[in-house]
Amino acid sequence: FVQYVEKECIFCCTLVDRIVAGFPRGEAEHIWQKLSYRDDLLDCGEPFHFFVIEGPQSIEKELPFREAGLNVVFVQDQTPYRTRKVRFLNGAHTASVLAAYLAGFDYVDEMVRDELFGKYLKQVLFKEVFPTVPLPDPEKQAFAEAVLERFANPFAMHRLLSISLNSVSKWKVRVLPSLLDYVRMNGVLPKLLTFSMAALIAFYENKNGTGINRVNAYPVSDSPEIVRFFEEVFQQFSGDPGKIAESVLAKKEFWDMDLNQIPGMTRQVSENLKQIKTDGIRASAWSLLR
Repeated sequence: FVQYVEKECIFCCTLVDRIVAGFPRGEAEHIWQKLSYRDDLLDCGEPFHFFVIEGPQSIEKELPFREAGLNVVFVQDQTPYRTRKVRFLNGAHTASVLAAYLAGFDYVDEMVRDELFGKYLKQVLFKEVFPTVPLPDPEKQAFAEAVLERFANPFAMHRLLSISLNSVSKWKVRVLPSLLDYVRMNGVLPKLLTFSMAALIAFYENKNGTGINRVNAYPVSDSPEIVRFFEEVFQQFSGDPGKIAESVLAKKEFWDMDLNQIPGMTRQVSENLKQIKTDGIRASAWSLLR
């Protein structure tokens, strides 16, 4: 068996790109009636799908997905596709949903249709993420436009709180690389990607409701250690956005680096966080888009 595994088997890295929103609560009863039975494993996924398989071309004959009409590609290196998906689609999610939830939205399509956050998303995608992705411009343009169209799908019912799961690790993987590359290329911080860090801090702090943003309590889904860290920071530096921002940015266990070392990062996040606390998330976001 060991010889079989080592010599005869091929283990392929893969990448899946499809938004799956979960159980369709509002439509379940209607679907069950059409099916004539109850199915508690119903799931809602968008029509778009894209599957990348990294491995030798020979496996394409073994797995004839294309012949079945599926959008599957076989490549030697999936890195460009992963970068495109993580930075554009996943990055746009993580850079926007926490702010949008604090602003009162519950679903992604609501956020996209809003005058403010629709503009916010476009600037994140086309002005701040776009130049950091090493792919041909036409390919990036088409993919970014498709992301906006997919986010606007009103049937997906993709909840912002679902996307907020484990936002700390998601921000590190999905947003931080674009932010660092933008700084390296332009010498300045990207306004909205930087603002998304302040929105993350405000989201973790505001979970019990403050009246300036979300007035009702909501769950923050992350590891107990991360939730406890934020609670201790907010308790220790209550009323001091600068100290809160500095402490969060300095947490190397979260970001694999001290984000205070990025020129201007501490000051900008502190100012964003202070404005969120005084003026609210919506007014703070608008000020960056003018």
